[in-house]
Amino acid sequence: MSQCDGTTLTSALCPHETSDSRTLDDLQQLKSQLIKTLTEFEFQRVEHFQPLLTHNRTYWDRFQAEMTSGTQQIQHLEDFLTRRLEADQAYVEAIRASSSSQLVSPQTLLSSFSDAFESLTRSQEQFAEKLDQFLASIRKDVVHRYLTDLSTQYKHSVEDITQRGSRFQEELTNTHTFVCDSFNSLSTILNDAVDAWRMEFAYFDSVQKWKQTRCEYVKGMAECFQQFKTMEINRITVLQKVMETYLRKQRLFYEQVAHAISEPMTAAERVHPEKDLLQSIRRIPKNASHPSIILGLCVTLNSR
Repeated sequence: MSQCDGTTLTSALCPHETSDSRTLDDLQQLKSQLIKTLTEFEFQRVEHFQPLLTHNRTYWDRFQAEMTSGTQQIQHLEDFLTRRLEADQAYVEAIRASSSSQLVSPQTLLSSFSDAFESLTRSQEQFAEKLDQFLASIRKDVVHRYLTDLSTQYKHSVEDITQRGSRFQEELTNTHTFVCDSFNSLSTILNDAVDAWRMEFAYFDSVQKWKQTRCEYVKGMAECFQQFKTMEINRITVLQKVMETYLRKQRLFYEQVAHAISEPMTAAERVHPEKDLLQSIRRIPKNASHPSIILGLCVTLNSR
C-alpha cells in the first residue's frame, strides 16, 4: 500500500479486477483498508490546513481594513481642505460685498476715525484679493494636482486588490470544501457496488487541485501585498507633499498680509476723538442762543 502524498493512489485495486480474482470478502477488506488510509490522510490534511484557513481569513480581513483606513485618510484630508477653502471663499465674498456696499458721505471723511476706517476697509479689500489668489493656488497646486489624482489612483488600486484577493480566498475555500465532499463520498464504497479505484482517483484529483489552488493563493496574495506596499508608500508620500505645500503657501500668505496691516494700524493709532468731535460740531448749524459752548470747546482743544 503506497503512502498518501496526493500524487499516488493508495488502493491496490485495479479497474480491470473481476470477481474471479478476488472474493467479496477480500474486496470489502481492501475497501475498508482504503478508507482507513484515506481517513488518516484527510485528517492530517484538515488538521494542518484548517488553522491556516482561519489565519488566511484573518489576514485578509486585516488587509482590507488597512486599505479602508488609507482611503479614509485621503478622504479626511480632502474634506478638510474642501471645507477650509469653502469657508475662506465665503469670507472673501463677504469682504467684497461689505466693501461695495459702503456709502461714504463726503462729510464723514472729515475725521481721523473716517480716515482710519477707510484704511481698514482698503486693507481688507487687499486681504480678500490676496486670499482669493491663495485659494486658487491651493485648488490648483494642492487639491487638483495631488489629492484628486491620488484619490482616483488609490481607489482603483484598492478595487483591483480587493477583487483579486477575494477571488483567491473564494477559490481556496471552494477547493477545500470540494476535497471534503469528495472524501465524504468515499464512505459509499463499502456498501455500494462502486469502483473504489475511481473514487480514490477522484479524491486525490481534488486534492491535487486544492494544492494547486494553495500555490496560486500564496503567489497571488504575495503580489497583492507587494502592490499594497507600493501604493501605501505613494499614498503617504503624496499626503505629506499635500500638507507641506499647503502649509508653505499658507505661511507665505500670512507673511504677505502681515505687512498690509501696518497702514490701518498706524491710522487707527492716529484717531483723535476730541478733534473729530470738534469737526462734527462744526458741521452742525450754530445755535445763536449758546455761542459760548463752541467757544469754550475750541479754547479747550487749542490749549492741548
